[in-house]
Amino acid sequence: MGEVALMLLGKPNPGAKRNDWRYGDSDGLSVNPERGIWHDFRSGEGGGVLAFVKRETGRADARAWLRERGLLNEDGRPTKTNKAAPRANGFNGGGGGDGDDNKDAQAERNLNEARRIAEDPCGQEQLD
Repeated sequence: MGEVALMLLGKPNPGAKRNDWRYGDSDGLSVNPERGIWHDFRSGEGGGVLAFVKRETGRADARAWLRERGLLNEDGRPTKTNKAAPRANGFNGGGGGDGDDNKDAQAERNLNEARRIAEDPCGQEQLD
């Protein structure tokens, strides 16, 4: 869930906790990457990764979106077995762009950055 949130929404608000990433103001969106759930305090919506992908991408087939990005294999199982959620602090991502092509390209950049950060368990990476 953490990788997906970073891909779709970018960097959470400053001061994000490992198990509670906030987006927007105090009554905005909360993502818990460790439990794999999210909640939008304004709309009351929430759920797991599939509902999150459907909501944020507008695509009905969230599994296809995840497969296209290498997060699910053809059997529908996660391809990454990393149990630790990617760290949100220090992430240089986010931001939008217009159109699906730009969003997909940004999502790919965000995913690559999230994986790079997740591979640095001691937080020793040098940021540009």
